[in-house]
Amino acid sequence: MVKLVDGEWGRALLSEYGFLEVVTVMLLRQTLSSAIEVGKILLRAREVDFVSGAELFVEAWKIFREQQRTKLSFADAAILAIAERENAGIATFDRALARVSGRQIIP
Repeated sequence: MVKLVDGEWGRALLSEYGFLEVVTVMLLRQTLSSAIEVGKILLRAREVDFVSGAELFVEAWKIFREQQRTKLSFADAAILAIAERENAGIATFDRALARVSGRQIIP
């Protein structure tokens, strides 16, 4: 997070799908109040640009349908579609998403 906040990788992009993933994982691994607090932090973060995934729904659906060696969730397919459109790397702890070729995975 320090490298992200310091701008080492440029501006952070976050779609509603990415937001969904973060708060859901926080809910499952921590508590509802933790998930809400993290959500509030993300929504207020000046270092984060929100990117609409709605316009990439069809592309995300294509990535999801055509995957062969991964088990990407639809949310991950949408994150990948956004990363491809924006020519951006992906910060993730998700092993399946990290295996996707052609995208820089930010540690």
